[in-house]
Amino acid sequence: MKYKNQNCFFVATALIIFINIIVYFLTGWSGADFIDTEHEWTSVFYFNGLLRNYLNCFCHLSWQHVILNMLCFLVCGIYYENKIGSLKFFLLIIALSFFTCCVISANNRSNGVGFSGTNYALYGYIIVNYIYEIVNHRNNKAGDMILGAIIVALIYIAMCFNGGTKNISFTWYPFDLINNLGHYTGLLSGVIMWFSVKIIYLLK
Repeated sequence: MKYKNQNCFFVATALIIFINIIVYFLTGWSGADFIDTEHEWTSVFYFNGLLRNYLNCFCHLSWQHVILNMLCFLVCGIYYENKIGSLKFFLLIIALSFFTCCVISANNRSNGVGFSGTNYALYGYIIVNYIYEIVNHRNNKAGDMILGAIIVALIYIAMCFNGGTKNISFTWYPFDLINNLGHYTGLLSGVIMWFSVKIIYLLK
């Protein structure tokens, strides 16, 4: 197995979680000074919001917010890091975070605090990849197919929750996906990123 595909004891997943936790507890960043309330989309790229949105990935509104974000990331991170290796997974998360921030920065007043935008980008990436593997018979191992199905089901359940900062509610349709700009932007970014990676791979 090439070093690029090695799973180094889920070091990438652990590192991302550590960064989020250490930033929240050591700096006390709540993101309150970075939030804008307008969600009007424009054709102008809001460049000044790009760095802010990227920093906001590691800011959280409460201890509950960071814990829920990291629990969701842990489940998907362990699953996908094991599939593609630690180095590739770490680079993927950095790319997903940056691309999601670029898309969010295309609105007039960017609004994204917390790691959930990147989480949703990872959701989109995993879902499309799982469908691709099933349709193209790229993964015929029953155990991997079942585990993938469980992860996709858990992703759907995560999208049904509303809240994570002060209180939590549950609705069977994916509430957060439909009602949160950062979340459905993240999911769309993850889907676009998957197709982009696949096209680049096919052109090699």
